[in-house]
Amino acid sequence: MKARELFNRRVSVTEQAFAELVLWEVPEPLSGSKHRYKYRLAFVVAGECVLRYDNESGKATTSMCAAGK
Repeated sequence: MKARELFNRRVSVTEQAFAELVLWEVPEPLSGSKHRYKYRLAFVVAGECVLRYDNESGKATTSMCAAGK
């Protein structure tokens, strides 16, 4: 089974800000996880990512980020 995108939404908060939420079902649990889901939440203000929350291995689960990173 390939990864399957289950949910992908961009929600406008203001004219300058939005939240983006993405959820995938993956064939095997990610390292350190018991479930088969990969997820990402990003909050972007004026083109700059100010908060990202995800369960990608090798990264902190929550981080402050710059746009495009």
